[in-house]
Amino acid sequence: MIEGMHMKRLKKHSKCVSLVLVASISICGAFLFLLQSPGENEFVWRDIVAMQSASSYAEAKTFMESLVAHGDEAIPALIECLHETHGNELYVQEALKAIGVPALEPLISSVERGDLSRYPFIWNNWNRLPVFLRNKFRNPGNELQLQKIVVALTTEIGPDNVMVCEFLLRLSRHPYAFSRVQAIRGMGMLDERFSPRIAKRLSDTVKDPSKNVRRVAALNFSDSCVRPEDFAPTLLKLMDDPQPYVRRSAAASLGAIDGDFDGLERSLYRGLEDSQDQCRIQCAVSLLRRGEKDTRIVDTVSQCLENRGASELVLRAVEQLGLGFPELVPFVEPWLDSVSVERRIYAARALWSLTGQAEEVLPVLLDSLKAPDLGGEHVLVLSSLAQMGPAGAGAVRDLVSVLRELPDGSSVLYTLKALASIGPAAIASEPAVESFLEHSVPIYQLQAHRTLRAIRGEGD
Repeated sequence: MIEGMHMKRLKKHSKCVSLVLVASISICGAFLFLLQSPGENEFVWRDIVAMQSASSYAEAKTFMESLVAHGDEAIPALIECLHETHGNELYVQEALKAIGVPALEPLISSVERGDLSRYPFIWNNWNRLPVFLRNKFRNPGNELQLQKIVVALTTEIGPDNVMVCEFLLRLSRHPYAFSRVQAIRGMGMLDERFSPRIAKRLSDTVKDPSKNVRRVAALNFSDSCVRPEDFAPTLLKLMDDPQPYVRRSAAASLGAIDGDFDGLERSLYRGLEDSQDQCRIQCAVSLLRRGEKDTRIVDTVSQCLENRGASELVLRAVEQLGLGFPELVPFVEPWLDSVSVERRIYAARALWSLTGQAEEVLPVLLDSLKAPDLGGEHVLVLSSLAQMGPAGAGAVRDLVSVLRELPDGSSVLYTLKALASIGPAAIASEPAVESFLEHSVPIYQLQAHRTLRAIRGEGD
């Protein structure tokens, strides 16, 4: 009996050791996969490494042209780079775009097989891999990889290609919700001739279990290839979705449709009585954009604005209206004194959209720019100033201070854009802008050149 118990323990121990060995080998194999360069042509990989490490677009372009000359030999290596998260994928996408249609089929195949078909050891031991490695190799790739490849397919290579359309239609039925979302976004970039097929597929999203998929379907097609007459019926169904932000997205897209469709305005008017302020305000804004003048609409907007506990999304919705609605100004102005910096900024943006007058808006934005611990709102203020154009001339001194105090980060880019939008009135910023011509980040150099041309009055 003791001998039997001892044998059981030995078997259990052997099984544990085996599992540990398999896991260890799997991890080693996986990391070897990460380190392995799949391309066999050393000249192709030399050019790719040089292109990705280039300090400027002009320098990268030389290696890009060399890769295009390699033709079919370069495609597998470039696709491998898209599947990784290192390097500059923008240059890789440009190279694939230059190669063109021959890259379509390999790109699509790389997504549909994952990246595992060339690594049978990993594939055969899939269930034994640790979770973090499984996420790395999951078919059709991790989220960033898939997003980059869909962009490369649609915007860079073949928005009018039947093969791309077929692939996105298949991907839109993938079991992972993120894959379906990327497919829907990609379909929105395709050529108009695919509109009936895409709209037919999108009609199925009304029943999709993922609320994010339904929201993206509702929001993504107000400004896309899909013709309104093909997609309006689906939007009307999404107006009854149980999730408020899906209803709000559907209302926003309905407001962007030109022309009249059966039930469209009736659905928006019904939305004025929604239980959520965000949905009510979006329905009101959509009706106003469509030229409706019913008193119920302005009443709804004013009620939502008077509700000081409402989200800043209400202000963002009002911002969409633009000039022509002075009756809403008295309801927006109290928000300029909000305790929340973010709400003050959105109130200023909404007021600028409604009036086009900088006198009341600019002081609020500049005070917000100086607020301590501004965080992400810093970029929001700078992008708001960039929208004001020459009317933001009073902000030049503050924008120059930003360039001197924050020599790195996204704030630099938005500050340079704001100065460019002001134009010749920002000529006093010239020395500060010139200092970015030698910056280590290429995109800052490029924007500094554009800004200098704008403030010197040299045009685009």
